[in-house]
Amino acid sequence: SDNDAELGTFASALAAQLMRRASSIAQEYFDKDVLALLVVQLSQATGGGSPLQPAAALTALCNAVPEAAAAAVKLRCVKQLCALLDASIATHVGAKLCAAVAAIANADADCADAVAKAGGFRAMAHATFLSNRRMSAATATVAADAIATAVGKTTNFKELAWLVEALPFPSPEAARAAKAAAADADDGAPAAVDDPKHVAAVLKALGTLLGAGGKEAMCIEFGKRGSLAKAQQAKHGGPLCKEGLKVLNGAFPKNMVDATDPNYERELLKKLPLQ
Repeated sequence: SDNDAELGTFASALAAQLMRRASSIAQEYFDKDVLALLVVQLSQATGGGSPLQPAAALTALCNAVPEAAAAAVKLRCVKQLCALLDASIATHVGAKLCAAVAAIANADADCADAVAKAGGFRAMAHATFLSNRRMSAATATVAADAIATAVGKTTNFKELAWLVEALPFPSPEAARAAKAAAADADDGAPAAVDDPKHVAAVLKALGTLLGAGGKEAMCIEFGKRGSLAKAQQAKHGGPLCKEGLKVLNGAFPKNMVDATDPNYERELLKKLPLQ
C-alpha cells in the first residue's frame, strides 16, 4: 500500500543516517538482514517508486560493512541499480545511485569486478557524464567521486579501456581558455584547470593493472585501438589527471607512448641522416 511504501521510505532514510554515524549500527542492521529489505525497496523503485532512500541506505551499509557488498552482489543489487541508471532518470538521482554502485565496488577486487562485469561502470557513465544533460556542480562532484571510487580495485581491462574511450577528457581549448581567463583577471588567482577526478582514477587504475606484468597483449590492444593516444589528452588537465596519465604511460614502452604524438613521425624523420 501507499502507507507501507511511505513507511519503507522513511525507514530507509533513517537507517542511512544512523549507519553513517556508527559502523556498529550498520553491522547490527546487516546482521538483522536489512539488506534483503533494501533489495525489495529497490525492486519497487523500478516500478516507479523513489530509489533515493534505499540507495542511500545501501551506500551507507556497504561503506561501513564490506561483507555487505559481497552479499549485495549475490542478491543482484548491481543489476537492479544498473536498471535504474539505464531508465533515463534525472542526473542528480543517477549520481546518488552511482554512489551505491561505488560502495559495492569499493569493498574488494571481487566486488569491483562483479560490478564491472554487470555493466556497472558503463551504466554510471551513461547516467551522468555521457547523458548529454546538464549537471549541477554538486551533482557532477558526486558522480565523479562515485566513478573514481568504483574503479579503484577492479582488474577488468575491457571496462576500464571502455571508460577511457567513452569519457570526456580535458581539452586543449579549455586549458587555453582557462589560462587566458586567469591572465585577464586582476586578482592573481591561478587558472581554473579542468581536472576530472574520475578520469584520473580510471587512468591510474588501468595503469596499475597493465603495469603489474604479463599484460603485454592488453597493452598492444590498447595502443592499436587508439586508446593510448586518447588518454594523452589528460595532459591538458590538472595535477590529478597528469598523475593518472603518468601511471598509465609508465606501463608502456616509452617509444609506444611517444608514437601517440601526431608529430612523432616528422620528428623521427628529422633524426635520420641525410642521404
